[in-house]
Amino acid sequence: MNSHLTISDSKKSFYKEFPYVIPHIYRRVADELIVELHLLSHLKEFTLDDLFAVGLNRVFSDLTVGYKPTDHLDKLFDAICNCTDIEPKTVRNKSQELIKSMRDHSYEEILSLSQTKSSRIKDIFINKNSKYSRLTIIGIYVLIKDLDDNNQTQEELIKTVINIGDCLGFSQQRIEKDITSYMHSIEKIQQFIELQLELNKKRK
Repeated sequence: MNSHLTISDSKKSFYKEFPYVIPHIYRRVADELIVELHLLSHLKEFTLDDLFAVGLNRVFSDLTVGYKPTDHLDKLFDAICNCTDIEPKTVRNKSQELIKSMRDHSYEEILSLSQTKSSRIKDIFINKNSKYSRLTIIGIYVLIKDLDDNNQTQEELIKTVINIGDCLGFSQQRIEKDITSYMHSIEKIQQFIELQLELNKKRK
């Protein structure tokens, strides 16, 4: 991407590719992702690796629940990625491949490795980015959560992610903050959907 392009340029590119009305709460999601991806894509250390792809794909999916029309979702995701010079097809493919490969592991195995700070954690959750990324951490959280078949609490899952993040050189405080913020954003979307349902009932 041209290093002289600004966040404003990226947003103009986005709205040119996606010229549809976006409900306020989802427009905020799109704007925040555009800013985050724009800043990351300008970092020399940034690499679109598998963990990042999982995180981006799931964040978009979770924070656009209830968006209508649903057939605009792929277009919306593509526009967010394209305007920040990130290839959406690559994101989807890398995400699917990593999620599929994780099926060879169990939650118990990952938990055991993270508790012993085994070097095998790095082999599984190798991060090609030397720069910390919220989306990468969420990618790890998503993989751990999907592996868990014992209904661990959110606190227990976060603890496992923190242990993995420690092996990768990530800050515990940032991990906790980013995952908690992510979960809070999901709750806000759910509250918005519930409110819309109530309003629709009253109109009938």
